[in-house]
Amino acid sequence: MGDEPLPETPRESRLRMEVSQLKRLLGRKDCGAGFFNGALQKVEARRQRSGISGEKASTTKSKN
Repeated sequence: MGDEPLPETPRESRLRMEVSQLKRLLGRKDCGAGFFNGALQKVEARRQRSGISGEKASTTKSKN
């Protein structure tokens, strides 16, 4: 009897669709961030194994 949900208004329907779309986009961003974080960790591990510190080499300034 009173258990049936009320029909959605056009505004509610539009907002529900927008929330769905934003969730999908956020999921894609999370996947991309995870991929790049993993790649960065691999690069850092290779640098540590090879002894590269990632710091800039010191150079002398040239005089013109």
